[in-house]
Amino acid sequence: MKKTFLAIIILASLTSCDNNFDLGNGYALMATSINCRSIVKNITSKGADIAVLGHVFDYAHDENFILALQVPQDSLVHLSNFIKLNWKDMDSLSKGFNGNYYYIIDKKNDSTYGPLDKKEYFVVRSNLHIPNSLKLKNGS
Repeated sequence: MKKTFLAIIILASLTSCDNNFDLGNGYALMATSINCRSIVKNITSKGADIAVLGHVFDYAHDENFILALQVPQDSLVHLSNFIKLNWKDMDSLSKGFNGNYYYIIDKKNDSTYGPLDKKEYFVVRSNLHIPNSLKLKNGS
């Protein structure tokens, strides 16, 4: 039920103003209607494929990979003033959650790895030979 509700919210935001940031190969960082950012693919007038659902508060990308650090939306919805928060406030609050997850998207193979904890993230990162020059802001 929660996934259906979240999908409806994301689809509703697709029909609003163009708040998408192109990440290459059809992927985009997209604002949802509840002030979260998700990573989606194949945006059309009918919807999009969700690659990383939740609030993506840190990301990096190059021509081959997208790295993302996310807090599940369920964790944020319980905050009393959730709807009134802007992205900057959401990003600050997200860093304090223990339930943050890493994602790696291999754009060439159209594969998503995650949710990953920090240890799993570094193992997958190494296995995929992601260059050290591609890092999240927190140094991961």
